[in-house]
Amino acid sequence: MRLSLAGDGILRPELEALAAELGIQQWVQFLGVRSDIEQLLGGADASVLSSDYEGSPLSVMEAMAAGRAVVASNVGGVAELICHNVNGLLFEAGNVSMLAGQLERLTHAEERQRLGTAAHQTARAKFSISAMARAYLELCGQTHKQGYSA
Repeated sequence: MRLSLAGDGILRPELEALAAELGIQQWVQFLGVRSDIEQLLGGADASVLSSDYEGSPLSVMEAMAAGRAVVASNVGGVAELICHNVNGLLFEAGNVSMLAGQLERLTHAEERQRLGTAAHQTARAKFSISAMARAYLELCGQTHKQGYSA
């Protein structure tokens, strides 16, 4: 297994030192800020979001659109994107053993494929431009019927 971390932050030096201390630096890539996320996802088997808090994370939607199996902490709006064991896997934030268990499931290619296919279908149905436009039009129609104006 190889871990590629896209993004940057104040904890990066600490995490790089921890990877070296654990002797796993050969399996962990710190990629920094990237603008080629689509290409990175294309080469990935899965995507993991282990946040303690989130709104509605774009990274999860991007991974789903790319047809990747997603493992994410069940925080904020994540459960509105992922239906556990249907189009992704959820774990409780901070529960490392639960995260490890979900990652273990993804060692099976069939499971990654099943979840990735369902994630892609969900993304097309809910997050595509046409799906979002329909949702906005429906919302505008409902608010207009209720006497609200934009």
